[in-house]
Amino acid sequence: MNKQITQLHNFKNNYDFIRFLAASFVIITHAYALKGIEDGNDFLGQLIGARYPFSFFGVRIFFLISGYLILQSFERKKSYLDYLWKRFLRIIPGLFVLVLFMIFIFGPIFSVYTIKDYFTNTQTYQMMRSVTIYRLNGVLPGVFFENNQAQLLGSLWTLPYEFSMYIGVMILGAIKLLDKRSFNLVVWMFSIVICVFYPTYFESIISSWYIPFFRLKIWYVIEFSCFFLGGMLAHQFREKIRFQFNIFLSILLVFAVNVYFDNQIITRMMIYSLLPYVIFYLGNLKGKLNNFGKYGDFSYGIYIYGFPIQQMLVFLTKNKSTVFELQVLSFVIVLPLSILSWHLVEKQALKFKNKFSGL
Repeated sequence: MNKQITQLHNFKNNYDFIRFLAASFVIITHAYALKGIEDGNDFLGQLIGARYPFSFFGVRIFFLISGYLILQSFERKKSYLDYLWKRFLRIIPGLFVLVLFMIFIFGPIFSVYTIKDYFTNTQTYQMMRSVTIYRLNGVLPGVFFENNQAQLLGSLWTLPYEFSMYIGVMILGAIKLLDKRSFNLVVWMFSIVICVFYPTYFESIISSWYIPFFRLKIWYVIEFSCFFLGGMLAHQFREKIRFQFNIFLSILLVFAVNVYFDNQIITRMMIYSLLPYVIFYLGNLKGKLNNFGKYGDFSYGIYIYGFPIQQMLVFLTKNKSTVFELQVLSFVIVLPLSILSWHLVEKQALKFKNKFSGL
């Protein structure tokens, strides 16, 4: 096989590193927002457009790789309960410990309330609803109200959409549509059209639409589905797809030229349709990064702990640190926490992943 060609069924890959990088992208962008600066002011936001800061790509890359891996997980399931249980273990235990840490350690330390007033305030325990995923509540009484915002779980707003994608895969599987590649391809192409022309034609129409009980905005359901489906299709067409360096390089060059001429429609078209090719090409290159995840998957820990730690640093420095200082300091603190989260919580929970595999 040509050395410039890589295939998606290559067992060794760089997905752990890419997810680690994607989680770090979120920290980069949130440093701006938490300092009271528009997040579109980060490097990518200024280069490509305010709609596309680092966090935009970080979150979408998560959904893209998730679609690829979750479909495989569903195909290996022993039962629907086995599938849901494994998805539950990957998200809820880490989230549960984070919430407990926020309520019983983080909150009492930083709240302006007395210990008694803090623990007798009913608002203190409302954060526990966040463990349900669909009822996120990231505010604690008296904590960081002098910051630009008091939210502690600001980065977790995408979790309900992520978990809903897991449920969507199960529903499609149950009604026998999941294996119909042509159906998934048509839906993906339709979602690309909506996403590309959303700012021009659809934003005024669907931006306020949402699914009531789950509190999901229709726009984000469509957009995140576009990337999740892109990942699913990459798996379903893995035997036919060939990723070549010359195609990868051509995409980057065309994108760079388009950014220079600032054609937003083509920019959106390339992002929504070709980002899967770029990510899966990079994800399946052979090299040292194939072994990046041998010490653990720290991306989820970075994602859930990044926001509150950055809030803490803004509070302690009285918002006088530079954006770069906030980014570096937060990463230095968040990385050890994510390592602890993986080894003490997430990895331990995954030991029970086969509990329902016999059903």
